[in-house]
Amino acid sequence: MQKIFTDCQKFYYSSPNFAVRLFKIVLLSFPILLLWNVISGVILEEVFHIQIPDVFELFKAKNMPEPFIHFSISILGPIIETLIFQKWAFQIAKWLGATLQLEKKFGLDFNLKLATTIAVLLFAAIHYGNHYLYPILVLPAGLILGWIYLSNLQEFNSKSRAFWMTACFHMVNNGFATVLYFLEKNL
Repeated sequence: MQKIFTDCQKFYYSSPNFAVRLFKIVLLSFPILLLWNVISGVILEEVFHIQIPDVFELFKAKNMPEPFIHFSISILGPIIETLIFQKWAFQIAKWLGATLQLEKKFGLDFNLKLATTIAVLLFAAIHYGNHYLYPILVLPAGLILGWIYLSNLQEFNSKSRAFWMTACFHMVNNGFATVLYFLEKNL
């Protein structure tokens, strides 16, 4: 397992190009996210008989136009969520680390891990409104988003690059879900 993880890291870090990196992280993470959603969906629906409402249906119930729903899920949501759950969570954790002198006690690395943990937990918690079990479904995506932000922030020391890499990945992920939903409903 460690060899697979190491090989994936080498594959991901082998090019600093933004578009290439985005493509690589999509390629590496989509199978994980897809497998998680299929397995958790089957367990929840078939074993526990719990039906989690579709996010698109929740938007439709609020009488929102379908193009706005797709735009909100694919573009607007990822940008806002990246702003809140990565950029601001990291700024809050940095402030908290400085205030509590966590960096002096535990080092900067601890503060960044604390920020990532806060961001992932807040990201999962905010999705509670969809269904009480929905945070479990989005937790792996939150972990990946937190890791993307942190790894780009550390490697390139650029908040802008970290923000846009995370937001773009989130847009691709949600856009893919939107396309699948549209195909499922119209075919």
